Amino acid sequence: MQKNLFKSVHITNYYHKNSGGISTSYNNLLAAAGRHERYMRLIVPGETEAVEEVNDFAKIYYIPAKQSPIFDKRYRVMMPWQYMLNDSVIRKILLSEMPDMIEVTDKYTLSIMGAMVRLNKFKQIGRPRTKPKWQKLSAARYFPKRRKHC
Repeated sequence: MQKNLFKSVHITNYYHKNSGGISTSYNNLLAAAGRHERYMRLIVPGETEAVEEVNDFAKIYYIPAKQSPIFDKRYRVMMPWQYMLNDSVIRKILLSEMPDMIEVTDKYTLSIMGAMVRLNKFKQIGRPRTKPKWQKLSAARYFPKRRKHC
């Protein structure tokens, strides 16, 4: 019997091989995905389209993107049209991976993606999902009203 493993996809512009804190964080998550046998995918900008198999449970997808016009030129920037259009590489990755969770880490060019997912603009990947049965139960059942103390 095969386990139903959780799969997350993380999307960020703040990643390249020699960058600092955020890359270190993602590299640690990718390594932990292998140790804990949880599928993790990272979608980041790159010079060319490529896929890096980090371990049996972790992959990095590189999306062709131009160098940052303002910040550090070592960074590349994925733009909205790289995920908004129906035939975009990012949409194709999301459809092939069918993640349980999508995390977007960006303040600028990727920030609309979270809203698009919540508004069901990615219908084929089944978003937004309904709450699990245990979450539908009344909060009052778990957090009864406090008694008034006199």
